[in-house]
Amino acid sequence: PRVIVFDLDNTLWTPELYQLRRLERANTIPVAGKDVKLFDGAKEILDNIIPNLSSDGSTKPILAIASRTKSVDWAELLIDEFKLRERFDVIEIFPGIKTNHFTRIQRATNVPFHEMMFFDDAR
Repeated sequence: PRVIVFDLDNTLWTPELYQLRRLERANTIPVAGKDVKLFDGAKEILDNIIPNLSSDGSTKPILAIASRTKSVDWAELLIDEFKLRERFDVIEIFPGIKTNHFTRIQRATNVPFHEMMFFDDAR
């Protein structure tokens, strides 16, 4: 695939941000590594597998995030705390229909949908 897209909640990290409403009620924010943890497999993919996809001299795939959450500020903060931002070429985080995320990713990359691969825990 020319573009590999990842969801965040229960795909790259756990728990889902909506499950942290207790923090919102306490007027605090989630902390990477404490309240939200990266899955070991996600870290391995980002650290090892993705860089090796271009080891044969071909072009490295474009990496994108497509996350539909109402906790946009939290997601953006956690992306920075986990030092993920520099790994991704396109980041689309907002509530709504996931197809809107893909439309924006397609416009940003000029890559047709059939050349994208998407990882998500939801259908």
